[in-house]
This record gives sequence, C-alpha cells and structure tokens, in this order.
Amino acid sequence: MTERKFNIGERVRAKWPGSGLYFEGEIEDFNDIEYLVKFDDEDESKLAVKYRDVAALTSFKRSRSRSRGRSPTRVPKSPNKKTSKSPGRVQAAKRSPGRPRASSKSPARISKTEITMLNSTANSSESNKSPSRASSRRIVNSSASSSFSQNSRSSNEEKTRVTSLRQSPRLSSDEKSNDVKNLSAKPSSSSGSKTRRWASIKRALATVWDVLLPALTSLPLIIFIALAPLTMSYACTKKNCTVLEVPTFSSQVKQYYDIRAVAITLGLLVLHLVLSYIPVRSRVLPNGAKARTNGLVLLLVSCLLFPLAHYFKLNVSEVYTLLRPLIVSHAALGLVFGLALYIKSFYAPRSNRNPRIVGHFLPDFIEGREVNPRIGSIDIKSFFIKHSIIVSSLLLLVLVIREFQLTTKANYNNEFFVLAALQLFYCLDFLLFEENFYSTWEYTRQGSGYFLTGFYLTMPYYFIVNTRVLMMFRSPLPWYCIAGIVVIYLAGYILVRGANNQKHAFRTNPSDPNLAHLESLPTSAGTRLLVSGWWGVVRHPNYLGDLLVQLSLCLLCGFKHGLPWLNLFLSFASLLHRIYETERTCSLKYGLSWSTYTGRVKYKLLPKVF
Repeated sequence: MTERKFNIGERVRAKWPGSGLYFEGEIEDFNDIEYLVKFDDEDESKLAVKYRDVAALTSFKRSRSRSRGRSPTRVPKSPNKKTSKSPGRVQAAKRSPGRPRASSKSPARISKTEITMLNSTANSSESNKSPSRASSRRIVNSSASSSFSQNSRSSNEEKTRVTSLRQSPRLSSDEKSNDVKNLSAKPSSSSGSKTRRWASIKRALATVWDVLLPALTSLPLIIFIALAPLTMSYACTKKNCTVLEVPTFSSQVKQYYDIRAVAITLGLLVLHLVLSYIPVRSRVLPNGAKARTNGLVLLLVSCLLFPLAHYFKLNVSEVYTLLRPLIVSHAALGLVFGLALYIKSFYAPRSNRNPRIVGHFLPDFIEGREVNPRIGSIDIKSFFIKHSIIVSSLLLLVLVIREFQLTTKANYNNEFFVLAALQLFYCLDFLLFEENFYSTWEYTRQGSGYFLTGFYLTMPYYFIVNTRVLMMFRSPLPWYCIAGIVVIYLAGYILVRGANNQKHAFRTNPSDPNLAHLESLPTSAGTRLLVSGWWGVVRHPNYLGDLLVQLSLCLLCGFKHGLPWLNLFLSFASLLHRIYETERTCSLKYGLSWSTYTGRVKYKLLPKVF
C-alpha cells in the first residue's frame, strides 16, 4: 500500500483523473488512499487523486533546450570565416525619398490601429467630403507612425499626440457634434433614477427579509419549548388523555403560580450549584478546562431531602399537585438563563464562540453564541443536564411514593412500577457514565442558548409523561409481554452504552490495547474515525439504541392513549435533526475520510432501511 507523503497545504503535481497528464495543485484533504487536490485551472477543480499519482514539484525538472534563436544554423561562426551574399540575390530597390519608409516593428501597426479607432467618428461624418481631408488624415497617420517608430513612445502618448494633430478645425467641430449625439443616446436621468430607486427598494426588502426569516423560523421553536410541557400536562387528565383534542387551559392564576413551586425550583438549583463547587471526581477536558463528574454525589444528597421532609412531617407526594406551577417556574427560569447566556457570550473568548451564529438575535438566542460557557469552575452545559437528570429522578420518586400511598399491596400497578424502575435506571446510568458526555457531539459542537436551558430545565416533565399516563390509566399486560418489553429495553440500552463507551474510549486514548481490534480511518483533522465495532453497523448506533429504549417505554403504556407515542415521535424528530446536523458537521470537518466512511457504512440509523 502506498504511503502518504504530503500534508495539507503542500504544492504538488498530480495526475488529472482519466488522463496521463500532470498538473500543479495544492493538497486540501486526504484519507487513507487518496488526496483531495485543488488544481490550478480556471475552475479551481477539486478532484480525488490516488497517492501513487501525486508527486513533488521537484520531481518534474525540465531539461534545457535550445531556444529558437539558438538554432544550429544561427550559431556564430568563426571570425576568420568571411560571409558573402548570394550572387543571384538582388538588393531591394531604394524607395522614393519623398515617401518615408514604413517601419517593420509591430508598435507601428498598433499605433495605426489606434489612430483608425480615434478617427472613426470623423470618418462617418466625412464620408461625402472632399478627398483632401482624407489625404490629410492619411498624412497624420503616416507621420504618427513614423514618429512612433523613431522615438519609441508608448501607445498612450501616441494617442495624445495624434489627437492634437488636427489639420482642420472643422474636424474638431464635427467630432464635438458627434460626441453630443452620442451623449444624447444615453438613458434619460428619469429612467436612471427609477432604476436606482428600484435597486434601493430591493436592497431594503432583502434586509427586511433577512431579519424576518430568522424570526419566523425561531419564534415557533421558542413557543414550543416554553408551552409544550404545559400543554402535555393539560392534554392528560383523569378524565381523558388524548392528542386528538385541543386541551383547555385554566384561567386561574394558582394553576400556574405557587410560591412553593418557585421555592422548590430555586432551592434545588441553588443546592446543586453549591454542591458543584465541591472538588469531587475532577477531570481535565481535551480543551484543557476542568470539569467535575459529581452527578452521583448530587443525586445522593438530593435524595436525602425525602427523609428530611419526613422528619419535618412534610408530605412529599403533595409535590405532584404543584406540577403545573413547577413547569411554569422551570420554563421561566430557562428563559432567564437563556438571556443571561446570550449577554455573557459577548464577553466570551473568541475561541469559544459558536461557529453557527448568524448575527440575528432570535436564532443566536436559541442556538447560543457560545459552545461551552463557564462560570468560574462550573461548566454550564454539563451542570444543566445533570440538574435535569436529577430533577427527573426526584419527580419519578415522588410519583412512586404517591402510587404507594394510593394503592394497596394487592392492587399494585405492575406496569407503572416496571416503567418507573426502567426510567430511574436510565437516569442512574447517565450519572454513572457522566464522563462520556464530554465526548459527545452535544457537548463539543452544540451551542449553549435557550434551546439548552429551556429544554433541559423542562425535560423532566417530558420524561414523566408515560409514568403519569400509567398512573392515571392502567394498561394491564401479561407477564410475557412485560418480559418482552424489558428485553427490547435492554437491547437498546446495551446498544447505547456499548456505542458510547466505545467512542469515548477511542477518543480519549486511541492507542488503548483493548481497542486494537477496531479499524479506523485517519482524517485531515489529525484524529481517526471508527469504522468497525458498533460504529461499523450503522453510523449512529447510539441513537438507534436510544430509540429502542423510548419504544419500550411507550409499549408499556399500551395503544389506548396517544400521548406517549407523541412523545416518542418528538424524540425521533429530535434525533433525526441531530443526525443530519452531525453528518453535515463531520462532512465539513473530515472531508474525504467522512466520504470513505459513509461509503463503507451506508446506513445512518437502521440497517437496510435508513
């Protein structure tokens, strides 16, 4: 196998594909078998060329050959040898002394052409004039040609001199009249002003459209993030749980605001912020920053609130009655933090700026102008996702306690407890392998804006939708159906955890002996792409596993209610959007290596299907 000899940016000679000719170009990218060469042609073609068909510039040295002026017949002869003219060759007769000799140099012909162009207007107006003027003009041309050949002046000087050599003032007056006619042929000032006015209107409309289009595409997303969890809570009540009817919102303020809900929201946030400063399980990120993988510590300390509430004789299950005020409190908090991060981004270092910002408020507010913002030693992005996972776990525990209080031992809702156990395991797994989050696309590429703060702070209320459905509407299933659903869940979990662990280990230490059996591709970014293992089956095996987990949680709810399946559809749409975003980013970052990978692993999510 031919080895790679050149790096990005080097000048080379490469064979044009399909021919035997070599041309100069520049290396722009490479993979394990070929370069991406940008040729120096007019179109600046970028073509893939095999390693063996690329060579250094120095390997193509031109051998020196005689110039046409150094032909053997014109080599200077010996000085002793005399040359004589052919006797049969007659010398050209001399010209008449009154007629100047025409110069054989090319500048004279150029000068004559220029003069003809200058006099074109005069010729058109004097076609019926006397021949004396035409002859006088020929004299001007001849004298100009002779003067140019004798003095070797530039063409611009010749034009100036010839223009000044007018033999008759009538010629000048005729040319001036022709100039006036030519000027009169130009567009009128009114039509020109209309054109300029229309151009300014088009520019103004384009500017307005550039502002309106991001707003029109961003506002629905902002409204969805803020209102979707509240809408779902109204769509599922004790009377009905459907997506086919528009839910009726209450007009009572107490349904949306309660001081206890605000206290719980802010209290948990402050508690987690304070605990985040405890130096537990610190690690150094690839960018040199420090992060604390202390999610388990935060969860354990937060769970101590339950025995503490029992000690003070507080009914923890009453938190469920504050569900809607809690949703509103977290949605408002997400909006406040989104604005705070947007303002903070203007003071962030340029190296941490999000490359996908567009310069408009609403899109940048949603996407985030900064990738990994920090407040002191706290990484904001990892803090919010840990806080979201812990709040989800606490809400699940509240629902479990409430279900225990409302049912007897003989009437337990088995499907509900299985679902709650699987969801709690999912949360616990994330905190156990929290370190893997720092190598995900979500952490390394996605911006930190309102989408991050608003979605993470309201995510617990999406997470408990299925649990609430089973708590209010039982869906009895035979034990073998429950066992089959658990198998689907475990298959999805193994796929998610195996793929994420494999990717994280490879990114952290590619030379790990435990990964020696995995095949990879070199990239122009200096890293390598996994093309075997879990990542050799489909290009996004972790997303496939996550969808299997979500599917199993919906199957436990049955098919009578559409809200859990709507939740699955939203998860699928979110993952699908992330797939295309990830692939677009990887294509720009890895170039030919990504093309090679996609050619080898053809399916994005599901083998033989998609």
